[in-house]
Amino acid sequence: MIDSRLLLGALLGATLLVACSDDNAVRSPDLPEPRLSAIGAVTCDPAGLAVGQTATCTLASCTVQTIRANGSIVTDNNAICPDGATFTSTAPVVATSTPDGVVTGVSPGTTNIVASLGGFTSSTSLVVDDACIESLSITPLNAQLVAGRSLLYTAEARFSDNDTADVTANTAFASSDATVASFQANRAIANADVAVETTVTVTATFQGTAQACGATVTASTPLTVRPAQLLANDGLCIETVPPAEAFAGGCRADRGACDDATPIALNLGGASRQLQIRGRYDDGLECDVTADTALTLDSTGVVTLSPDAVLTAVAAGTTGINAALDNRTAERDVVVSVDQILGDSSLAVSAKLRPGGDAVTFNNAQRFACVGANDLVNGLGTGVLRGQLPVHAFAGTCAANRIDPETGRCTLPPVFDEGVNVTPAFEDQPLENNVTNLMPADPNDAFNDGIVWRSTTGFWNGETCQQSSAGSADAPPTALVGDLFVEGERTLRTSNGIPLGAADQANGLVFADGALGLGFSCITAEYSNPQLASNTVVDGMTVLVLPVTNDALLGSSSESARLCDALEPAFSSPVLGVLEGTPLEGLGRLELVNTLNAITEVVNPVLDQVEGGLPLDPILTTLLDGNPDAGIPGLTDLTGLIVGALESPVVDPLDELVCQITSGVSSLLDLLSGGNGGGGQDCE
Repeated sequence: MIDSRLLLGALLGATLLVACSDDNAVRSPDLPEPRLSAIGAVTCDPAGLAVGQTATCTLASCTVQTIRANGSIVTDNNAICPDGATFTSTAPVVATSTPDGVVTGVSPGTTNIVASLGGFTSSTSLVVDDACIESLSITPLNAQLVAGRSLLYTAEARFSDNDTADVTANTAFASSDATVASFQANRAIANADVAVETTVTVTATFQGTAQACGATVTASTPLTVRPAQLLANDGLCIETVPPAEAFAGGCRADRGACDDATPIALNLGGASRQLQIRGRYDDGLECDVTADTALTLDSTGVVTLSPDAVLTAVAAGTTGINAALDNRTAERDVVVSVDQILGDSSLAVSAKLRPGGDAVTFNNAQRFACVGANDLVNGLGTGVLRGQLPVHAFAGTCAANRIDPETGRCTLPPVFDEGVNVTPAFEDQPLENNVTNLMPADPNDAFNDGIVWRSTTGFWNGETCQQSSAGSADAPPTALVGDLFVEGERTLRTSNGIPLGAADQANGLVFADGALGLGFSCITAEYSNPQLASNTVVDGMTVLVLPVTNDALLGSSSESARLCDALEPAFSSPVLGVLEGTPLEGLGRLELVNTLNAITEVVNPVLDQVEGGLPLDPILTTLLDGNPDAGIPGLTDLTGLIVGALESPVVDPLDELVCQITSGVSSLLDLLSGGNGGGGQDCE
């Protein structure tokens, strides 16, 4: 049995021991916990970073104070810091920091890394440098090379931010045995006297100005040199990559004979092609000998050949390429074809862009417009003419095998819906290329821009400009058109208020000549295929010059606007001039043009009286409406007959239509000339 007196004595002794403890004594649990009084310096490892690298930042130490049982305070300046410190960067654009102190370089610069713990802070400055090179890789790896031949090496650096860059030009290449293979820059040259297969080590050392993350940046790979001879037959193969597979290491197992009989095919407007010369050797291997082979072309007018063996098409045609190496030769044809062709419906000239931004098509182009002969506020009496109308040209192409051999027009690939051919017409498809005012290939030749604008007397009949039988092909047109590339907005260029000539006006800018009067002009655009200059297409439109201001045509004179509206359907009809198969086939293209052109033959002298004071609107009203009381048709009636005939499936009898048009024009012109409207015929 334990003596209670002994137990009590032991407890008392323990209490006294604690109360009288020295520095090494156990602290009483009744005393306060050690207190954090300061935090030490922030240290980062490494102390500096490059972009993309990381460092770990910590608190080196903390200051902790402990209260002894006797009331004294003990301070430890090198204490281990308690958990809970957080780290931040004052410039996250330079470096970011996680709360636990992992810092990543973002961009060159300086930032402060701040540690916070228990209400105390400490910081250190951190410099971030440009990304450094962490590693170097070279290609090809484990290459094989025939004695006497050469092989190009490349070097790629990987930076601390994971970017890569070709650093071949800043890398020194060396061979472990220069008697087997040596280097000129990045080209390994195997000694022609090597008689047995030998392997050397190729070492690449980066020597550029970029900072290396370590002391030096190197890479190495084996190179095997072996003796061999090109085959006497099919020893050299001229290929392009693709479709041929590029060499990965200088040599590989022989893949068979050359395909010199098949021409190398290039398309104008397509990408250039990389040549590869495949050397076939008597030991069963084949090697990339492009760098050692002499290459020549039969002519440079079809393709060009760069020093690094890149073929580029420059014109349609055929030429040959020749290769020579070690008394072996090869040749292969190169054929350049046109990828896209212009058909007869590939160009549309339009007086206006489509409303609402709709695309212009061959069928919806507006091929008729009026232009005023004078825009000056003081009217016609000055004789200074400057009416203008910017017209437009849009083009589209199709594959060469999509040209209809009968019509010469583009067609679209067939589309079927449940077995029914629903292929849309090319003529209804948007012509996406605005070729109105093209940038010239040569900035010093503003006329050589791929499009030619012309103006002649006559009408655009749907296929060509056509003269009337009474008109003269030599007569100057009443409207001219510019044919000069002009950057920016197309507006009339003048000198002292007088328009400059057509040679000084912008492409497609139609403007009135000096003749006061009603006159038709044919405006055409000829566009050349950028891939094939001989592939051209022409489209046109008809312009009517009126002795009014352009403002009048826009609405201030309803009569002149009505005149243009009345004529527009007949001239804009895409089938105008292509009368075969229509009710007007018997009338003939020339007769139709003559009928319309006859209006201007007699009307102009009457309109000349406008300058003498004769009001314009009554003349235009008579021209449009005729004299209904006298049974004389106006121009609206006559064009209605023409358009109706084009749209109607049957007009019978045709002779009556021809008589009505001819008689109506005669009576109308007699009326405008001051007569009583006589001269018509009985068409009953």
